Amino acid sequence: MRFLNREEAGLFLAHAARVHRGPDVVVLAVPPGGVAVACAVAGALAAPLDVLVVRRVMAPGRPDLVIGAVAEGGVHHVDLGLAQVLEISPATLRRALSDEAEEVARQMGLYRGGRSLPQLVGRTAVLVTDGIATGATSRAAIVTLRQHGARRIVLAAPVAARSVVASLRTRVESIICLWQPDELHNVREWYEEFEEPLESQVIAWLERLRGAPVPEADRVAL
Repeated sequence: MRFLNREEAGLFLAHAARVHRGPDVVVLAVPPGGVAVACAVAGALAAPLDVLVVRRVMAPGRPDLVIGAVAEGGVHHVDLGLAQVLEISPATLRRALSDEAEEVARQMGLYRGGRSLPQLVGRTAVLVTDGIATGATSRAAIVTLRQHGARRIVLAAPVAARSVVASLRTRVESIICLWQPDELHNVREWYEEFEEPLESQVIAWLERLRGAPVPEADRVAL
């Protein structure tokens, strides 16, 4: 099965996420693509929606190869073994991490206007992304959520590689994943339409939904 687009994937994911509905839930989307998926999830859970900014770090000179991720609060995850295999010097790796950290800071300002993450202490954080291939961004995001005191973390994605899901299960309280193929080279393969949302679209979604659940009648339109 392939999803038509992120919005359709969000509707399917929202149905599966209903079991986590509760007064302490907050939905955090990984922008930009995760926001489109998370809109319906937030509505199904009657929960506020915000973003957790995390960026993949690509191997220098290999724009197709993820070597790690950087998340808010200076959190980073790096595959040091892969860095050694690729003979990436520490200085080059630090520059790559620094570049993405700057982009994380820019997006935090763009999507949250400089505000910190919502209060997470004692709450259930539902982390939504549009797909998980390597798990690098999820790992970094999970560390950030733990640092901010989330009591429970629910990782939600329409599709993720089976082996990656298995490796992430010990890091969170629950995983919602509709499809778990044995191999997932690119999340794009699981969508008919996968154009990256414009920043203006993401901002519009967040302004509409931040702090309020999505009305039932509006979910399909999103």
